[in-house]
Amino acid sequence: MGQSILALRTASLRDQSGRDSEVNYSIPAGIDSSPALGSDGTIYVGANDRQVYALNPNGTKKWSFLTGGALHRASPVIGSDGAVYIGSRDGIFYALNADGTWRWQFSAAAEIDGTAAIDRRARFTLALLTRRSMR
Repeated sequence: MGQSILALRTASLRDQSGRDSEVNYSIPAGIDSSPALGSDGTIYVGANDRQVYALNPNGTKKWSFLTGGALHRASPVIGSDGAVYIGSRDGIFYALNADGTWRWQFSAAAEIDGTAAIDRRARFTLALLTRRSMR
């Protein structure tokens, strides 16, 4: 697996001079999902090295959390309370606290292949990768 550079450029991230800012961070694996932005500017992204990364707005690493499988096509979702939710190819749906510590997990009994949908009451819907045909 090669190394990926997460590069974000957005007009809503302005430096002190009022110019657009750019954030770069090197992640040692592929990234197949979109990042999520926390209310405090923290950037969250899942990678194929099985880790969820939290980056400060300046691009430095805040924390990372190791899951049991690749985070393929799984973007983090930020809850209204700041919790970070993400599904993994290990079949586990993880809930993390904003500081990167484990909150709880749910075993989906199949690989999770995509981003979860979460409502205000923290009910979630997952896309599962199954090996059987649907008829």
